[in-house]
Amino acid sequence: MLKNFNHTTVSFVMSVFNGEDYIEKSIESILSQTYKNFELIIVDDGSIDETQKILKIKAKQDKRITVLINKKNLGLTQSLINAIKKTSSEIIVRQDADEISKKNRLEKLLRYYDDKTVVAVGSNCMNIYSNNLKSSWGYLNENQIKKKIKYKTIFPHGSSSFRATSYYQVNGYDINYKTCQDFDLWNKLFKNGRILMCK
Repeated sequence: MLKNFNHTTVSFVMSVFNGEDYIEKSIESILSQTYKNFELIIVDDGSIDETQKILKIKAKQDKRITVLINKKNLGLTQSLINAIKKTSSEIIVRQDADEISKKNRLEKLLRYYDDKTVVAVGSNCMNIYSNNLKSSWGYLNENQIKKKIKYKTIFPHGSSSFRATSYYQVNGYDINYKTCQDFDLWNKLFKNGRILMCK
């Protein structure tokens, strides 16, 4: 059990571009978490649909939500960097705008951070496609992570979390990576501590 479990501060960070079809369900899955001590920082990355309107309505409904607006599309990496700069939490948790978290996601993953050597924790996810096909990302134990981290993305970016102090120690996301920014970050964090997957 995490020491001072109920007092651990968490920041969800999310970037969205033209996500009017799914952003509300994604936000609701975060707000419905069994663990309540968090904030949600969402970057609207230059959307031209109704996304920004939806975000402003949700922010009025729940004070834990902060909305940042990019006047033009800056891309995922820069948007996440901007969002994390606005946080002051111990733990940063990622979620993509088209993803849904189970209600106990935070409650489960935060327990891993009781070990101060742990710098990042990811989890499995279920991919659901438009033709109703489903596929599981899969689970890796710590030894498997150690073997695969240098050449393979070990868990989905949207299922990840990491210590804020560790993130800044390794200079965070590299703006030069428009994609694979998570792969780069995990390999930098791996030099500073343990990376695990939540069962």
